[in-house]
Amino acid sequence: MIDSTLFYADAQTTITSFAQNGETKTAADCLINGGPMTGASISGDIIIADGLDIPDFAFSRNTKITSVTAAGDIGCIVMGAFRESSAIFTFNDVRFIGEHAFCKCSEIFTFNNVRFIGAFAFRESSGDITFNNVTLIGKGAFYESSGDITFNNVGTIDEGTFAHSSGDITFNNVGTIDEGTFYKSTSKITFNDVETIEKSTFYESSGDITFNNVRFIGAFAFRESLGDITFNNVGTIDEGAFYESSGDITFNDVETIDEGAFNESSGDITFNDVETIGAHAFVESSGDITFNNVGTIDECAFVESSGDITFNNVGTIDECAFYKSTGKITFNDVETIGKYAFRESSSD
Repeated sequence: MIDSTLFYADAQTTITSFAQNGETKTAADCLINGGPMTGASISGDIIIADGLDIPDFAFSRNTKITSVTAAGDIGCIVMGAFRESSAIFTFNDVRFIGEHAFCKCSEIFTFNNVRFIGAFAFRESSGDITFNNVTLIGKGAFYESSGDITFNNVGTIDEGTFAHSSGDITFNNVGTIDEGTFYKSTSKITFNDVETIEKSTFYESSGDITFNNVRFIGAFAFRESLGDITFNNVGTIDEGAFYESSGDITFNDVETIDEGAFNESSGDITFNDVETIGAHAFVESSGDITFNNVGTIDECAFVESSGDITFNNVGTIDECAFYKSTGKITFNDVETIGKYAFRESSSD
């Protein structure tokens, strides 16, 4: 969470042009000082001068502005500056977007180069947004947002940022997605190139998600998730990552699935090209699973699983891998099956 007061010092904004009561104003009339609602009477299309700050709540609840364009760079858009506005926004470089700055806004946004997006900056916003180059997205920044959002180049997405969001979201190049970021999100999400997905990131999410190139999926990242998920190129899936998940999941190219990764999962899962399935990875899973090309299935990987499982091309199945499993299992081409691999199993 970022404190907007750290970025606020005698903020003022010069509007180079706007209309008021049908009259075009000159630059001399256009100084907006800090303080709630100081720009409440401004209407029409406005242009903001280069290099200035927009004060706290300056245009809060102003529904008469139709568009806001920055003539150059913006220092700070601070707390509640455009709260509940219906204007179309176009900004180039913005150093800082403060708390609730665009809360409940409903129109289109374009941002090129934003360093920091503060807590709840776009809470309950419904407009479509495009961001190019963001360093940090703060806690709850898009909480309950419903617009379609595109991010190009993001450093860190903080905890709870998209909780309860419902719009379609696309990410291109992301460093770290923090814990709880998409808690109970229903958004359809596409990720292209992600370094790290932290624990509980998509806890109870229900939207469909596509990942292209992910290095690490943390513990319980998709716990109790409901949406259908597709992964293309994954490094490591950590323990419990899909615990009690129920959506259909497809994996293409995975290096390591850690122990307990899919415990009690119930969705149908397809794996294409997996090097190692860790111990207890699918304990008590009930969904139907298909594996195409697997190196090693570790001990007790499918203990008490009940879904139908199909394996095509497997190197080694370790001991007790299917202990007490009950689903129908089909193997096509297996090199080695360890001792007690099917102990007390009732599978066909």
